[in-house]
Amino acid sequence: MKKSCKIFSAIALSAILAMGTAIPAFANTTDEVNAGDATNAKNYNRAQLQSDGAQTHVNIATYSSNYSVTVPLYAPFLLDTAGGDGMAASNYYIKNGGSANVYVHQIDWSISNDGDHKKNWTFGATYSGMNNTTANVVNTVAGAAPEYGSFVIKMTPQGFKGAAVETVAGTSQDSGADGLGADKGTTKYLTGSKIPNWVLIAANQQDADGNTNTDGMNNIQLEIKGTQLKKSVSTTQTGVASIVYTISSKGDVA
Repeated sequence: MKKSCKIFSAIALSAILAMGTAIPAFANTTDEVNAGDATNAKNYNRAQLQSDGAQTHVNIATYSSNYSVTVPLYAPFLLDTAGGDGMAASNYYIKNGGSANVYVHQIDWSISNDGDHKKNWTFGATYSGMNNTTANVVNTVAGAAPEYGSFVIKMTPQGFKGAAVETVAGTSQDSGADGLGADKGTTKYLTGSKIPNWVLIAANQQDADGNTNTDGMNNIQLEIKGTQLKKSVSTTQTGVASIVYTISSKGDVA
């Protein structure tokens, strides 16, 4: 049986006119997932006991006690209104607090349903295509240009095994491909997915190069590029998008 759990990190975006602005640090707040289960109780009155008898239904599920994975709840970014390279914090990580290495089996990203985010932003088609023009803006599912523009985030593992992932607009539904297909209706261009098979190193376990990870911190380099924006963001827009990680133990990866 496949055992997995999902954790997510939200994306906050700001637009700037100059690249010299200091990038904000991550908050200490994290989203932590530990495997476990829950039970349900049913109360019986005397009449039920007499007619039905007292009974407890036994439900059994499995879990992995060595799961303990933590990510920052928010990832702040700065987009240049002129387009091209933006700014990202340098201390993003996934912490493996368990006793064994685990996999990031799948990464999913989506523009948030909250507020006007789906009207304001779209994921770009390619990371390299985000530059100081509006030529590569991806329209919303309604066929209109987003109110601000398009962006792509690139996530590159640092010191642990796995390929870089770019949060591009959904274009296909092939296994392992980026994105979701047109048959998903209004989710097209607003969601995407990738199977990276990242290996998260636990504390005192070895990475792909044979080096020992002393604290279970698996650092990820974040980069962001955007198209030329139609307007700047007056105040930071929080929760613009989310990144969801599906975590699996070794041997459970499909």
